[in-house]
Amino acid sequence: TLVADMEGYSALVERVSLDEAVSLTRGFLDTVTRPVLRHDGTLDKYNGDGLMAFWGAPIASADHADRAIDAARDMLKEVGQFNMRREALGKPAVRVRIGIETGLAMAGDLGTPFRSVFTAVGDSVNMASRLQELARSMPFDIVVGPGAAKSVQRQRLQPLGHMRIRGRQNPLEVFTVGPTA
Repeated sequence: TLVADMEGYSALVERVSLDEAVSLTRGFLDTVTRPVLRHDGTLDKYNGDGLMAFWGAPIASADHADRAIDAARDMLKEVGQFNMRREALGKPAVRVRIGIETGLAMAGDLGTPFRSVFTAVGDSVNMASRLQELARSMPFDIVVGPGAAKSVQRQRLQPLGHMRIRGRQNPLEVFTVGPTA
């Protein structure tokens, strides 16, 4: 699971017109969605100024963690290009924070008799969200959990140490992406 979010979104949109807020939101979501689709991810949902995506469902993939990290790396590149266009117009740059974790999750058509959606739920989904939150206080845009770190096959990760994660009793070892191979 990959969870991406724009840092400081509320502060940005409170200072601009509604049209500018819509343009920022749509532009950012487009920027972070393309890498998910390019790396065969399933776009689960948009959460305001962020998104949730996953790999391995509905079609299993042995390299799901690598694909998620590839998508995250591409998000950073695309956000960099997005920021160049924004800054050329005199607008402030934005930062994306990304959390990635691998683990068992229930993926399928979930909801109620009134409304259901194809989604994923489970501890790994919650962890990806918590890791994205952890990136707020770190100089790293991508934070990877221990499950994803064990699952990667071709990525280089750098350990960040053991960190306290909201909702967890014990600190967990977390990682960020290293240079590409």
